[in-house]
Amino acid sequence: MLVHEVDGRMVAWGRVQLFGEELYVRHLLVAGEWRRRGLGRALMGELAARARARGAVRWRLNVDPRNEVALGLYRSLGLRASHRLWALRIAASARFPSEGSLPAQRDSTRGPLLRRVAAPAEDDAVERRFELLPGFLARHRSRRGASVLVHERSGELVACAACDPFYSGAFPVRIPDPDEALRVAASLRPMATPGRGHLQIVLERDEASAELLLASGATLNFETLHLVGALAVADR
Repeated sequence: MLVHEVDGRMVAWGRVQLFGEELYVRHLLVAGEWRRRGLGRALMGELAARARARGAVRWRLNVDPRNEVALGLYRSLGLRASHRLWALRIAASARFPSEGSLPAQRDSTRGPLLRRVAAPAEDDAVERRFELLPGFLARHRSRRGASVLVHERSGELVACAACDPFYSGAFPVRIPDPDEALRVAASLRPMATPGRGHLQIVLERDEASAELLLASGATLNFETLHLVGALAVADR
């Protein structure tokens, strides 16, 4: 994390994570009265320079698609839209359609949907299957109480969820096949932190699954656009 101070006061800061060759910009914030003075660009440039020195070649981040100022900065640094994320909330009282009414055209040939805790030895395979950054799951497991769940049919992985009790849910959740979305979401309901009254999940990439859950009672907290680009050093 890097901060920019003026007279002992922090007016801007940026926080990143490194995943091998990937630099993930998790936060970039500038105090309101200090915006449009180049601090965001300067922080991005310094973060990029330090990450390149440690072997990073790409960077990525999430941004509100309505934030045209931020989008303009990131696009000027070579970042381009890759996919979207949807932060959804499912109330404990919400009721998805019953198991018997869910799409079942493939169940007879693929077997039942099973949920289980994934072992650390499976991380590489799960990350490849669901297009997660290498090393992401190991870092997630380092959080107290965190776990990784996978869903499978007849040994085939169909969904994964990085669960975190502090979030009262999972981030991210990957459900590439929307036919599985309602069953997977229903099975994750016990992952909600007791007393919170809701399950929170962040769906990454899987637009059809997000739309189906929203149509079935989930509510949208926010939507973000994921940008990716070759690592560049911003002009100072």
